[in-house]
Amino acid sequence: MNKFIVAVLTQYFKEMKAVKNYENLENVRNIINNEIKESQCINMYINDSSTADSFYGMIVFPKLALNTEKELYIESYAIEIQKQLLDILEPDELVAMLIHDISHNVLTNTVLERLKAAIYKSAKMSNMKIAEIVYNIDNRIRNLAILDIANRTYKEKIIPGLDMYEPDRIIADLDIWESFNSSIEKIRREIDIEDISNPDQQDISDVYIGTKVIKMIREKAKGIVKTYTEVYNYIITRYDTKIFNIYPNIEVSEDEEKFGEKVSEIETLKPYELQFLRENVYFHISNKKSYATTLLENVFALKRPNISEMQKELVIISFKIESMESNYARLAILDRIYDNIFVIEKYLEDNPTDETVISYLKKFNDMTIILKDTKVAKKQYSILSISNPVGYEG
Repeated sequence: MNKFIVAVLTQYFKEMKAVKNYENLENVRNIINNEIKESQCINMYINDSSTADSFYGMIVFPKLALNTEKELYIESYAIEIQKQLLDILEPDELVAMLIHDISHNVLTNTVLERLKAAIYKSAKMSNMKIAEIVYNIDNRIRNLAILDIANRTYKEKIIPGLDMYEPDRIIADLDIWESFNSSIEKIRREIDIEDISNPDQQDISDVYIGTKVIKMIREKAKGIVKTYTEVYNYIITRYDTKIFNIYPNIEVSEDEEKFGEKVSEIETLKPYELQFLRENVYFHISNKKSYATTLLENVFALKRPNISEMQKELVIISFKIESMESNYARLAILDRIYDNIFVIEKYLEDNPTDETVISYLKKFNDMTIILKDTKVAKKQYSILSISNPVGYEG
């Protein structure tokens, strides 16, 4: 792709905006397919849904598949542009954003890396285990997760001269980074972006998707349809995307052979790892808020931490300390204590005289000392104290 191609694309969008005629989208798609021959764009369209306008406004969805060597490749992709985006951006800004998202999701593998990062954030596994999961999971589950991430392609201003992602370097080399930056400014100023599209909330969405992927793998054929449907409904409700019309096979059916044998080893995760995975999922999809969600919201909004919630946390942590049976559990509890300390310190930066919150900061700091000094409880092996491993009850 070169500056001449950028100029032609800009002219097509200029004509499109002037006469409100979307036939030029086919010309745009043909130019892109002539430039990127390795993977073809099978559809490009305008989505006039008001729900879809509630986030950044452009999706470049790469449909992934495995080749005969079991390597992931982009089988094809589709481009969806929300009408509101077409209305508020200038032609050069639309082209810059389009090339940006193609660069991230088709020309490079950042969307796949974000899927790996989502799984890491939700389960803290090794990089090798995460790669194994991503390459072994069923194509439909992988593509559903990728669709959510493609909806939320991270968009932040590009500053040439600094260390950049490869796709951002493409924008800089084409000298259209100023158009991209101005489009971001307009979007943030003129579109009422939901929390799910706010860069500060990207991690919450990633942890949700990563956790659901893990849950589907662990459930295998048993409860997979229910979990898959939750993710499907989450995406279609949040984004009202038309991608499912183009790729109707992003569905799931019960199949006992859905996952490779190696991936099944995920079920051997330590009990405390699974426990804290469940406790720390940022679940704000159906207006239910976990304590982790409240903590995160307080950081971003700089709200006063809820005193009763902090007191409850202290009690819960005390019980966990008393019953911990391994140093792994000790580290997990320490993470939870420092989550609370982090939120309190963020609040106190702007409210340094709040004595009640200061007193709780001291209590949580004292907890770290108590945790350090508490010995792991010795295991007893009487008949009454024996418990079955997870999955072997009864």
